[in-house]
Amino acid sequence: MKKNKAKAPKNKKTRNKAFKGDTQFDDIFEHLADGVNVESEGIEGESVIDETVTPTRVHVQAPRPESEEAEMTYKQRRQQSLRKLGMKLKDSIEAGDTQLPGFNPERITLDINGNIKPGRVTLPVYYKAILSRCKNLINDYSVLPSLSATCPGMNQRIVRIRMAQVLAVLLTSTEFAGGRIGRLCQGSGITPVAFSELRSAFMLRFGFEISENTWYSAIHRLRVSGLLQTMAVNVPVEVENANGDKVTIVRSAASYKQFTERFFREFKVTRYNNVMSLIEAGVSKMKSHGFIFKWVNFSCLANSVRDRVQASFLNDLIEQVAPVSGFRNFSTVP
Repeated sequence: MKKNKAKAPKNKKTRNKAFKGDTQFDDIFEHLADGVNVESEGIEGESVIDETVTPTRVHVQAPRPESEEAEMTYKQRRQQSLRKLGMKLKDSIEAGDTQLPGFNPERITLDINGNIKPGRVTLPVYYKAILSRCKNLINDYSVLPSLSATCPGMNQRIVRIRMAQVLAVLLTSTEFAGGRIGRLCQGSGITPVAFSELRSAFMLRFGFEISENTWYSAIHRLRVSGLLQTMAVNVPVEVENANGDKVTIVRSAASYKQFTERFFREFKVTRYNNVMSLIEAGVSKMKSHGFIFKWVNFSCLANSVRDRVQASFLNDLIEQVAPVSGFRNFSTVP
């Protein structure tokens, strides 16, 4: 039985519909948000819909003037930060310091100041097979049968391209001992990574800004197909306002995210004997260096959120009442 290959939409309006065609996903954002309530509408949509599978140039809109940053919402500041990163990446590539990894087993890294480091870091050898399998999803429906069966939008090539790219970003942030998507920390466990950080990783890998609508649509498809699990980390924090009254507010940290057993069963690559032996050797080496392949406890994440929120709340309080010195804003230059 022949598979119908849908042609990529020709105009931008049709392309944007491709990401919303198979399901309504407005109600899932509250479950996926990392530290903010993500709205169903993107700020301005994708800056560029790049349909090339292996892009070589950076396509990013210029960030807004810094003079406007003080009035930005949290969501707008995240986009501003992403576009600043995109401009740094563009300058680095044009200067010949680095190249976009795409589906290659490499990674672009940042220094402590958020600048692009020259060159690329080579990932463990088994990532070559993993990222090649992601790329195969573009032309092969059988890579993830549950995804194709659950989501009719996968009939469109541009949707499959985006899904393959999102998978590449997620899997290069995954430890394969348990399928957890996060950051390995020596001696403390695996810390969840926010979706906003993963979108920055998408920029560094494929060279353009993926819109929130497109990103969360891809995440939703993985969830409804039973390939990805997420769990929100919501923390009630009690603070005192200027009048001394106690107020309870709810904030969130990066959610727990991990691939399911069904995903690895269908994806197959990590269960090949040669790949499995390489993964096991890598995990054993990491464990010998003190890395723990378990999620960081919820209480640790909650304490981190409380510390951050309380500090932020006190800073805001100082903005509302004059400090003891009498100056209202130390950063203001007369």
